[in-house]
Amino acid sequence: MADEYPRGAYLLLLIGGILEIIVGITVVLAAAVYLMVASYSAPGRIMALGQGMDMLPMMWGAACIVIYILWFIIWGSLMIVAARWIKTGNADNVHKGAILGLIASILGMNIISLIGAILAFTWKPPQTAEYVPPPPPPS
Repeated sequence: MADEYPRGAYLLLLIGGILEIIVGITVVLAAAVYLMVASYSAPGRIMALGQGMDMLPMMWGAACIVIYILWFIIWGSLMIVAARWIKTGNADNVHKGAILGLIASILGMNIISLIGAILAFTWKPPQTAEYVPPPPPPS
């Protein structure tokens, strides 16, 4: 890996991707617990499967949970991939990582990664110093 890469953009995209995955899993677990508690606490019903309980809302809830976790894990993973591209320091890969990070942060609704993607767009690779021969001595 190159010594020069946009460190701020890399760290923000990496942290944003990890937080995206953690928050997605946490919210899904909380929703799953809520669904289980809500399904067993309806008053006056026998809660055995198929006895007095309409399963359609439960299935919709479970489908929403699956979609939610897939949505946030996919975009969080793409943010981490974008961060790895940015860390290469190659100007083309940094630009590709910035584009991927921008798309993933907008669709994943993550402001931390959005700032990191914008920082990656503004990064310029360091200029290599050209050798300039010294002027000839006066005669």
